[in-house]
Amino acid sequence: MGYDIGEVYQSNSDFLKAEDIGANFWTVTVSKVDMKSFDDGSRKLLVMFQELDKGLVLNKTNADTFGDLYGKNTDGWISRQIMLMTMPVDYQGKKVQAIRARAPAQQQAMPQRQPGQMQPQANMNAGQAYAQSPQRPLEPVGGDFNPPAPPPADSDIPF
Repeated sequence: MGYDIGEVYQSNSDFLKAEDIGANFWTVTVSKVDMKSFDDGSRKLLVMFQELDKGLVLNKTNADTFGDLYGKNTDGWISRQIMLMTMPVDYQGKKVQAIRARAPAQQQAMPQRQPGQMQPQANMNAGQAYAQSPQRPLEPVGGDFNPPAPPPADSDIPF
């Protein structure tokens, strides 16, 4: 029987790591914001969430996102929701997964279809664009794209 290295070497950190989130999108509610001092003398904001046991140490990118959404003063962040996700970033010359914060997705009710109304459909066949018209069935749009020729070099058109 093999061992799951993720279980053997799981993070005992009090802080969220990209591995904790994985490919998920978590919408969480800010419960508290503290200042955390590190051994190297740096200070960063530590955000705690109602739904999680671990907090998120904010890097500059995530701090700016919170500030853009909810104001520069952290008191305005309390009880506000944020979506946490991971994405690849360049760090010290390597691609690594990092936690990123963004505005939470808006919860909207799906529009109700009326009797006799056509059901909208999306057809994404191998990346081709399709147009839908009530008078005709779906047909490919476009074909070969032939951009217009550039203007002559002595043209008065400013570019």
